[in-house]
Amino acid sequence: MNDDDFKYAEFIFQAMKQKPRNLASTVAEFTYGFHKSENFYPPLNYDHIFKYLEKIDLIKIQYNSEGRGKPQVLELTETGISVQSVAERAQQINFEKYNQQKKEEKNQEFIRDQSEYYKRQNWLLKHWYLPITLAALMGAFI
Repeated sequence: MNDDDFKYAEFIFQAMKQKPRNLASTVAEFTYGFHKSENFYPPLNYDHIFKYLEKIDLIKIQYNSEGRGKPQVLELTETGISVQSVAERAQQINFEKYNQQKKEEKNQEFIRDQSEYYKRQNWLLKHWYLPITLAALMGAFI
């Protein structure tokens, strides 16, 4: 998707905020008619924009079971109702990915630390007499 598609996604989302359940053709027609005076191209097909909005969990799409399987009815999700714009939802998704990545990094670090700890514990179990012998020798010399 290019920048113009993101602008249309924002227009479609704002149109859906006014009427949470609507026909896909009505939303596309309203969006095109309302913003045709702008300086960006009108998309020939809105399906990829609808799929993008569905992918980021802003709308639900009900498809037409007959024919080519085009989107027929669009409905806002609970997430779509709670956010104000597409950019805000994209920012939330990026923040969630960032938090998940940080959790994974901390978990991997914890696993490495635990592994090192258990390696040392196993070495001491196998060779427990070495530190005691060394301590006894040091005590005898002092």
